[in-house]
Amino acid sequence: MCYPPQKRKLKKKRNRLLLVFFFGCLLTAPFLFAQTSEEAQLFDFINAERTREHLQLLLWDDAIYRVALAHSQDMATSGIMAHKGSDGTEPHERVERAGIYASRTGENIARDTNVISAHTMLMLSLYHRENILEPDFTHAAVAIAKRKQFLYVTELFIHKVSDYQPEQARQLLIRKFNDYREVKKLGPLQLSDSLNRAAQAHVDMQNKFDSLSPMLTVGPIARSTGQRTVVSVYTTTTLQEIPVQVRPDLESSTSRLGIGFKRIQGNICGGGCYLVVLVFG
Repeated sequence: MCYPPQKRKLKKKRNRLLLVFFFGCLLTAPFLFAQTSEEAQLFDFINAERTREHLQLLLWDDAIYRVALAHSQDMATSGIMAHKGSDGTEPHERVERAGIYASRTGENIARDTNVISAHTMLMLSLYHRENILEPDFTHAAVAIAKRKQFLYVTELFIHKVSDYQPEQARQLLIRKFNDYREVKKLGPLQLSDSLNRAAQAHVDMQNKFDSLSPMLTVGPIARSTGQRTVVSVYTTTTLQEIPVQVRPDLESSTSRLGIGFKRIQGNICGGGCYLVVLVFG
């Protein structure tokens, strides 16, 4: 197609701007790890096994892939097949060190000449098969490093503790709580801004001291609200379930509720969980 001189100039200018934008994105974006065809094939094998067992499919996770790839490269370099890395770390430690929140971690490793043989051998091993078919795992990645004729394979599985902002979590939880109360023929709970602040302050204190204690701030909360309050503190890895110990409080005659929420790691819950504080008043 021929363009008049003015249009050719505009087209060249537009193309230069597109190139600047493209290379600018490459320079400012985080380094991306490409999934190879062999890794994709092995990951598909895993989900095919889960499909046969009517299990939820695993979701690919790029952050997990980076951890798995580093371990495969570590094994390929040393020639040693081991879950413990050359730096002495275990799989869950590598996941946590990468800033990934996971309530549970599993790892399969293999050394073979092709992915079909590797997958077959992993499925014949009870421990490795259990990881592949574990219903609790939600995300995974497969990484392969090559050395000579061998493939060094790492399959990394986690139950991912996804991130929520406190307000997002409050809305999810209040809907779940009110659905529960409706079944019990009770009126809905209403979120209170003052109780939300008190509950969030409690969460921050629990996280700071890395321990669970409902009594830490019951007194200050009661004084700040000027009324009797009930505080429930619990950890969970899902916002879709109501812990048994919380249900009696949810069935009380109270109508106001404050919710504190934070995704945490540490002594309270290891690699990751949600810390929830409920203040009824």
